[in-house]
Amino acid sequence: MKLYLYCVLPHGDFPPAGVDGMMGKPLAAFPFESLAVISSEFDGDVVQISRENVLKHSSVINSVLDRSTPLPFRFGTVADEPELLSFINARHEAIVDRLSQIQGYVEMSVKIIWDPALPETTEADKEETGSGGAGTAFLEEKRRELNAHEGRVRLAEELAATLGNRIESLARENDVSLRPNEKLVLAASHLVERKSILAYREALAIFAMERVDLRFLVSGPWAPYSFANIDLEFKTHFGVS
Repeated sequence: MKLYLYCVLPHGDFPPAGVDGMMGKPLAAFPFESLAVISSEFDGDVVQISRENVLKHSSVINSVLDRSTPLPFRFGTVADEPELLSFINARHEAIVDRLSQIQGYVEMSVKIIWDPALPETTEADKEETGSGGAGTAFLEEKRRELNAHEGRVRLAEELAATLGNRIESLARENDVSLRPNEKLVLAASHLVERKSILAYREALAIFAMERVDLRFLVSGPWAPYSFANIDLEFKTHFGVS
């Protein structure tokens, strides 16, 4: 028998009644010492990537998040009982330790969007470029592109530093990705205590009002996918097609 895996919880924090799993199968808590793995029976080896299935996976984890903070498996993780037992046994201590660290916390995320367009070429630039041959024009154009790129990198780094300062007292851990040459210049996830969610949103709202040139997309709370810090997937990602 195959099991579709949703998340790991402290033993006893079972999902609420009335929530079903993938393909309408009932949820069950697979016990292992102080842990419980929320799963449902699964027919077959392949989970189709569809909106319905992805939403079902998320809805199960969110129903658990209302009561506890789980360590979530990625979408499409399928295993049989021996594989699951071997997996949990090998990582039991690390999972228990991480679960204790994240209880009472959730993942919040913010995406910051800007216009990465290169600065327009000035008349002075055109005159300077026109004073030489084709080779000179090419080199000058590359110089301006390089300067523009370096400027965007500095601005992105300054933006990340300012964001970090604004939520430093609210985020226990963070995961930040910078993309200076893209519209989505910054994507960040933060591990935030549940009681600090409102303060986190307010801090970002103030930041957004100060930077009307940027667009802020704030979401959460989510299960802490970005902060599991342990391998919650098997070496082979079973079941995804």
